[in-house]
Amino acid sequence: MRLFIFVMTILVCGYALSGVAEGDEPLMALRFEDYPAKHIFQGKPVQPLLDEPRTKRFKTAIRAAAARGADFAGEFAIATHGCGTCCKGFFIVNARTGKVYVPPFYLACHYKEGVPAYGFVDLEYQLDSELLIARGARNEKGGGEYYYRWQDGELKLLKALEEVSQ
Repeated sequence: MRLFIFVMTILVCGYALSGVAEGDEPLMALRFEDYPAKHIFQGKPVQPLLDEPRTKRFKTAIRAAAARGADFAGEFAIATHGCGTCCKGFFIVNARTGKVYVPPFYLACHYKEGVPAYGFVDLEYQLDSELLIARGARNEKGGGEYYYRWQDGELKLLKALEEVSQ
């Protein structure tokens, strides 16, 4: 079993590095520290406002994330939920006000070789940064690694890495 894990680790690392040629940007092109949160909310999180059908349908996941407190962009909590095999939906909850934001996409797996995030979905974020990295196919279209900045109550696409140069 250990040999299998070792071999898989080598293969995954090799695949991740194979698309980065001299002069190319690495897959992790944007850094969290370059998009700092303006302030960190330290108070007690308020109850989320579940005022539309989609938020009501996923109220358990939203309430649980809100109760844990802020973990993104200073005062927001990311609430994730499953939406099928290899699918991840999410909401962004303001821990200070309770407002729930519905992103314009969910993530699903894609299986196009040579594209970042082949066969999995992932969200990466930090409390002290406005940067959110989404990996997978947005609304089952395309696929890759997408860098968003949380500004003025919405996710603004900064960069999309959909093809890895060979």
